[in-house]
Amino acid sequence: MIHLLQLFHVLFFSGSLYVPVPNFPVVGNSLPVGVFFIAHVTIAEYSIGAIILAVALETWAVVKHDPRGMRYARALTNSYYLLFSLGATFAVFAVMLMIGLWGPLMGTLINEFLPVVAVAFGLFIVLMPALVVYRNSFGKMGPRAHLALGMLVAALQTLFLVLIVAIDSYLITPTATSYGALASPSYLPLLLHRLVGSISWTALLLAAVAVIRLRQAGSEEERLFQSWAARLNLRIGVVFLMLMPVIGYILLLTLQGSVVGYFDNLVGGSAGNAMVLQMCIFSIVLISANVAIGWEKEPGTSSGVMLLLVIVGCTVGTLPSSVLGPSIFLLRYIGTAFAVVITMLNLIWHSLAGTEVEAAAAHPAPGAQRLIAFEGSAAARWAVVIAGVLAAVLALYMGYLKEEARGTYAVYGVLQQSAAHGHYQPPAGIYPTS
Repeated sequence: MIHLLQLFHVLFFSGSLYVPVPNFPVVGNSLPVGVFFIAHVTIAEYSIGAIILAVALETWAVVKHDPRGMRYARALTNSYYLLFSLGATFAVFAVMLMIGLWGPLMGTLINEFLPVVAVAFGLFIVLMPALVVYRNSFGKMGPRAHLALGMLVAALQTLFLVLIVAIDSYLITPTATSYGALASPSYLPLLLHRLVGSISWTALLLAAVAVIRLRQAGSEEERLFQSWAARLNLRIGVVFLMLMPVIGYILLLTLQGSVVGYFDNLVGGSAGNAMVLQMCIFSIVLISANVAIGWEKEPGTSSGVMLLLVIVGCTVGTLPSSVLGPSIFLLRYIGTAFAVVITMLNLIWHSLAGTEVEAAAAHPAPGAQRLIAFEGSAAARWAVVIAGVLAAVLALYMGYLKEEARGTYAVYGVLQQSAAHGHYQPPAGIYPTS
């Protein structure tokens, strides 16, 4: 083996074997990698949100004997199952392009994180067969045994994210390598932010799908089910949406104390405008969610004051540094926090009132017209669709923003972007000389 490595080293680095540095034609080297990674991350984040929601709904169905929960858990699991291989395919294309076009970057990361990457991808040896059995055993296995299997699938999928986020954290605050990156300052808030964001946008997007299917449903039973699914997913999505700025604030405080240059780029420097755009997208999602919650029965002004207060808070939260000045960081989050608190009050108020709506829909009074949430309010349905689509856009845009604030380096303190393209030059001593 040693002699083979020596031969490879001599042939490759002595000039006897010349391999030209590849360049992707027309669009350059960054865009193809970005497109494949965005496609992969979209499916991966949906997968995490879908399997967690599926297990939560199955738990509800088993405990409460609610057939709606079991039906929805099965549908979510099926979507996760069907998209699983597609997401992995996009990941393979993205990694192949990274190896070919950004060799030093990929080589450096894999060298530093080989134990983490090996364990993370090794999880799929257990996850894949467990998923196949779980998906195909609804109604064929004991309910509690099936639920336990679903929890195993969700835990393995989540553990993959737990390990992979270590690389993201290292690229921002590289205070440790391999498993030590799990203890870096930005790791925990970054992990929680990604996990909460995945659940939030998945639930909001599912709510959008439900209101569309509500309009297409031909039977009253199907309309009732889709109305229930829309109301449930909207509330789950909004609850996790409200957690995002809280965790985001903690993350920014961490960055302010550990990577000042990155923090300055993020809030008012090279990525300052991108940060403002992120807050604008978040604000539109939050406002749309308030409209959907307040008008799900019918259009009206019952939430007009609360909606106005949310708009005021979001406006303050999106003001650029040229307006807010040096207090930009604190004032943005004061405005956003105010909008989140009002949203929480609005959600509680209408959720308490919504129990009466659902009861009236399930058991209408004699002679009364059955009331189905979202069926009579086009404004609420459009608000749900806008919130669902933009929540997905927001989750992906946050990944772009994270990269934009990093500046000119590919691996912080180790590798500049200008050196990340080309042949990987291994450190001295990596190949044996005798």
